[in-house]
Amino acid sequence: MRQHGSRMVTTLEGDRVELEYRQARFITHLHEYANKVANHKDPKFTQRRYGDFWKVDLDTQARRMLSLLAANFESIRDDYPNYRQSPYFDAIERVAKRIYRKSSLIAAIVSYTKTPLDEKSAKALLGALRFIAKCLSNEIRAASQDYYNFSKNAKERHKRLHARVYTAMRKRSKLTILRLDTSYASEVDQTNHNQAEPGVITPEGLRVHRADFGKYLNARFGSAMLDYFGEAEYGKDRKWHIHWIIILDAAKHQSDVLLTKQLGEHWKTTITRGQGSYWNCNANKHLYRYLAIGKVDVNSENFRIGLRFMLAYITLPGMFIILDLPDKFRSFSGMTNRLRVSVKPAIGRPSTCAPMSTYGIRNEDLKRITWM
Repeated sequence: MRQHGSRMVTTLEGDRVELEYRQARFITHLHEYANKVANHKDPKFTQRRYGDFWKVDLDTQARRMLSLLAANFESIRDDYPNYRQSPYFDAIERVAKRIYRKSSLIAAIVSYTKTPLDEKSAKALLGALRFIAKCLSNEIRAASQDYYNFSKNAKERHKRLHARVYTAMRKRSKLTILRLDTSYASEVDQTNHNQAEPGVITPEGLRVHRADFGKYLNARFGSAMLDYFGEAEYGKDRKWHIHWIIILDAAKHQSDVLLTKQLGEHWKTTITRGQGSYWNCNANKHLYRYLAIGKVDVNSENFRIGLRFMLAYITLPGMFIILDLPDKFRSFSGMTNRLRVSVKPAIGRPSTCAPMSTYGIRNEDLKRITWM
């Protein structure tokens, strides 16, 4: 068993999960590097003498630079065929392609970074590394405004969802939080374009199913539901799927595992007419290091850490990759403002919810992101 985001993953999930995790970590590392360079924290290289030999020492940022340039960018794009990569990804890929046309630089990078050298070779290696770093910094800084525009929606959504959950926390000191992933059976044909043969799940078909499921949630829970939201994604293996978070008043609903199963079965048999599939996160709490689902105390530190990671998992991938969608299709859906505002505080002693420390995005949030 190993850590996979805020969730512990068993080896039974196999090579696909391992590959997905490695790619997510690579994309996260790429953006950590690019953000530092954009803020003028460039990699550092130092030429040092060790007895009769010379060596070029690299700091952490420099070692990361080399690991990024060694990546197979085309393979990563192939694994996210329906997504647009960020301007930072594009910038680093452009430099990598230019560099690897020069065999002398390849040899310097691969053969000499860890090898004792004579003084002349060490100077040549140092010059090559500084040239590469300069090319990267120029491309990254030129793309910084484009990246800001690219990632703005994801950052704002991350902040809004924190505010929405905090509103629910202020209304009730005990919450029952359901986490459900809905998708379609593997044999069901799916596409991310609306032009398709009858029977194929299209973005429009997903939108109808999602809207019907939202209506069912409102009818099923009424005023006991403080909020809900879902994020639609389209992956290489699972195709269309939606990550749902449903927040209930714990005074009225406590059987979270059973409730989540009932919702999943309704999606599977009624909403999609037998074409659906689902994953009951509440039935697998042992896979989570920081628990933010089930019946929770809103002032628990464990819950608040888990909440940050859970919201990061749903919202922050949009800082790095964006799904290409038809016009007027939105990946995010949730409870309307009118319905959320209509939920009145409970009668009796008010909730004593401590303030949320920050809505800001932290590095540890980004390190737990995986996609699709």
